[in-house]
This record gives sequence, C-alpha cells and structure tokens, in this order.
Amino acid sequence: VKFPIDNYVRFLDADDDLRRDQARRSFARDVRQRVKEIADRSYIDPDRTVDTVVLFIPNEGVYAFLHENDGDLIDHALRQKVVLCSPLTLFSVLAVIRQAVDSFRLERRGDEILEYLNGFRGEWSKFTEQLDKVGKHLGTLQNSYDSLQGTRRSVFERQLQRIDELEAGEASGPAAPDPLPLPDGDPAVEPAPPLREVG
Repeated sequence: VKFPIDNYVRFLDADDDLRRDQARRSFARDVRQRVKEIADRSYIDPDRTVDTVVLFIPNEGVYAFLHENDGDLIDHALRQKVVLCSPLTLFSVLAVIRQAVDSFRLERRGDEILEYLNGFRGEWSKFTEQLDKVGKHLGTLQNSYDSLQGTRRSVFERQLQRIDELEAGEASGPAAPDPLPLPDGDPAVEPAPPLREVG
C-alpha cells in the first residue's frame, strides 16, 4: 500500500527523455529507500517470525520495470532480508515462506525432541541404577528367607519333635517299679483281703 509509485507515474507522463530519465532514477532511488526503511524496522523477531520481510509491489508493470532498469535491486534487497514480489509472484513467495516456516518449526521441534530424549536418557539411567540396587536388596532378602525357611526351620522342627516325644512319654505315666524281694528270697506279696461268709 505504501509503495512509492509517484516517480513511476512521472516517468510514464514525461514528454522528453531527460525528464523520463530523471523520473526513472528517482523511482529506483525511492524503491531502494523503501527497502532500507523496511529492513530498519523491527518486523523481524527471531523468536516469532521468519528472518525475511516481503515488499509487495502492487503492479506487474512496475515489477517488470524495476527488473529492467535496476538489475541489482533484487540482490540489494535480499542482502537486507527483503523479498520483492508482485501480484503474480506473491502466492509463490508465500508458499516458499510457508514451507520454510514449516521446516523451521520441524527443526526446532526436532531439537526439543532431542533435548527431551537426552533428559529421558539421564532419568532412565538413574532409574535403572536404583532398580539394580533394589534388586540386590531383594536378592539378599530372598537368600535370608530361604535360609530361615529351610535350614533354621528344620532345626526348630526337630527340637519340637523331641519335646513332643518327651511329653507323650510323660502322659502315659511312669513305669511300675519292680517288687522288692523278701529276706528269704520270695517276692513280697500283698495279703489278700479277708473273706466274708455269705449267709
């Protein structure tokens, strides 16, 4: 909208070659000044935009005139990160910029993914280290449990079995002692109870 076209109109309206040449040089100067103004403004933000500004030339005739009369203008603008485009080339330029933006986002996303992967790799290393420690502790506990379940339990069960055997022997009573012999060598016999007469 703000493209400087006044001197281009003067070039078209000029009656002689001198005025036409002056208008042509003034127009080229105006366009280069416009490129400088755009480059000096803070249109480019490294965090939010691509590093190029589009200068729209609203007429195909003007665009062709610039190519014919100022062959270095395109390169001059590109050195300042300004791209010139006309109504016919606008969509092509925007398509290229869109592709560049997508590639840039993909590259940035790839860097973020690599950063997350590196972070994950570090955390995974810590996790496996702790897991190995827990595994060793569990192995020690398993060995201790197996020892208690096997050897120590068998020892206790044998001791309990002996105790049970002793208790069983005491429950049946002590064995009757052998009768004491009499002085003449006959064994002592308890006297029989007296008999009663039944009438």
